[in-house]
Amino acid sequence: MQFVMNAGRRLRIAVVTVATILVAVVTFVLLEVLVPRPAGSTEFVDRVSPVAVNAEERAPEPVLTSGEQEQEKEKEKEAVILTVLRPTVTNPPGDPKHYKKAVKIAMKQGFDGLLETQDDARLWRLADAARYSGRGELARNTLLAIRRRFQGSWRAKVAAFLLGRIAVEVQGDPGQASRWFLIYLREDPSGRLAEEALGRRIYTCREAGLKAESCRVAAKYLGLYPQGTFSEYARSVLRYKPSGKRTGN
Repeated sequence: MQFVMNAGRRLRIAVVTVATILVAVVTFVLLEVLVPRPAGSTEFVDRVSPVAVNAEERAPEPVLTSGEQEQEKEKEKEAVILTVLRPTVTNPPGDPKHYKKAVKIAMKQGFDGLLETQDDARLWRLADAARYSGRGELARNTLLAIRRRFQGSWRAKVAAFLLGRIAVEVQGDPGQASRWFLIYLREDPSGRLAEEALGRRIYTCREAGLKAESCRVAAKYLGLYPQGTFSEYARSVLRYKPSGKRTGN
């Protein structure tokens, strides 16, 4: 009798265990099927229908109109130029290869066109690239474009000073250089390059055969900058009359 009672008890326990497992399985299935996944979750989609994800990856790109394509090309052009002109660890400022590459790209894309379309900051970088890569004529044209298109800006004023340097150092024309330095001094008399522009005028006037003007500029320079960078040169100029005779100590 005791054996029968124990067997019945074990049977009831087994039935309850099986029933509990079945309930758990049914609950899990219902939750997987009926309860929605959070927004952005791809776990269910990836497991059930991977084709849907692959279809999104193969979605065609939007077709651009001809006008939009031109705008994209302009953006790419500007991005390339800025990337080349921007100093990097591998291409630091002053590296000739850095600037030669920038000028090469600009020439390929149409240098004259860039002079008419780029803003003053980009043109300034382009002028630097041309100067530091030894392309004096391109640098001159770029600086002239800055002065023509952005009159009154600080870059336009400094461009006059740089044009003076190009005139004497690249073109070998001290007379023209002297005029550019004078233009800079008139436009920005208290600018950070005023002393250098005045000192360089002493030299360029003398080299251009304007000895009397060179002496006048030298005297003005010493009055403003008695201990300046060009003070010794200015004094040496004043020791001689325009005729070439010494005036004494």
